[in-house]
Amino acid sequence: MKKLLFIIFCLLMTPSLYSQTIESLNEEIRRAEEEIEATNRLLKSTTSKTASSEKQLKLVRNNISQRKSIINNLNRQSSKINKNVKNKSQSITSLEKELSGLKDEYAEMLYTTYKHYKLNDYITFLFAAKDFNDVFRRIYYVKQYTQMREIKAAEIDSVTVKLNSDIDSLNVEKQKLDKLKTQRNKELKSLSADEAKKKKIVAELKSTEKRLNNKIRQEQKKIEELYRSIERLVANEARKGQKSARSAEFYALTGRFDQNKGKLPYPIEGGVIVDRYGLHEHPTQKGLTIDNTGVNIAAEPGSKVRAVFEGEVVHVIHNKGFNYTVLIRHGKYLTTYTNLQTINVKQGEKVSGGTIIGTLNTENDAELHFELWMETPEKSTPATTLNPSLWFRR
Repeated sequence: MKKLLFIIFCLLMTPSLYSQTIESLNEEIRRAEEEIEATNRLLKSTTSKTASSEKQLKLVRNNISQRKSIINNLNRQSSKINKNVKNKSQSITSLEKELSGLKDEYAEMLYTTYKHYKLNDYITFLFAAKDFNDVFRRIYYVKQYTQMREIKAAEIDSVTVKLNSDIDSLNVEKQKLDKLKTQRNKELKSLSADEAKKKKIVAELKSTEKRLNNKIRQEQKKIEELYRSIERLVANEARKGQKSARSAEFYALTGRFDQNKGKLPYPIEGGVIVDRYGLHEHPTQKGLTIDNTGVNIAAEPGSKVRAVFEGEVVHVIHNKGFNYTVLIRHGKYLTTYTNLQTINVKQGEKVSGGTIIGTLNTENDAELHFELWMETPEKSTPATTLNPSLWFRR
């Protein structure tokens, strides 16, 4: 009986855990599909506006990355379903064996009872009792023994029906996943062809490769100067904070920002990250490496740029080649927004999450450079960058 209860308990618990896992994987797919949709809009826009092949290649590669993520996700779901089906099938086999044994025992018991009854053994069994109470105990024993077999057989029948139903539903779900996986594979092949097309365009422009590399290196120098400028501003802000008395509002804002990791919106609606955080190869040029202190987000030229969280504008500066940069403090955290064509805020202004702080550069290849910093107690390194991708909602 204990074994049966344990099996039933496991079966009741497993679907809940399984559903949560599949649900979270489907949420990842939904986010990836949103990213693909946004990227496709930008691809269509940049193609119509004859933007550089480099930007298109960045967007296409981002699509390929997202589609690979979806396919891997579907493979994981399929694997989980197969494992679950296998486990439930094994449980059914085990229960069917036990059920078969119980039915044999029950049939034998009925036959034995009937035979004893015909031979008056049942009466003999009762009259062999020591006293009147013993008679009732013997009658109760026979009834309980019979009922136990009936109840146990009914329970196993019920569990078997449930398991078969579960396997049927899982097989249907697996068929759906197989169809989705086939669809994603077709889309991936199509997208790979797009990437090959973009690479071909770059190859056809081989004659300008040297000029392009020189241009990229010059831009990298400007970017590095910009990064150092932002780093100095953030460091100065952090040092000011170390010397000043912190208000209750400062700590409250810090706590609220802490709680929003993975929940922050993109600073540009419909934006797509085309250059990730950290040290990595240049998105389009082999042999070139960049150390990005934030992320670069592609969007429609002139798009509205919004504050990702409530805070105070502590700096608005103009950068040669990158237009305006806005620095916003959120307690011990600071966010920077670079490459703004116009600005709608000024230093010292309090902003809410979602406040429009300016518009993105109107050039076709414009990207918003976004950084996230956190103050540290070390005087030598008063602030450090964080990976914004880990803080965004999608």
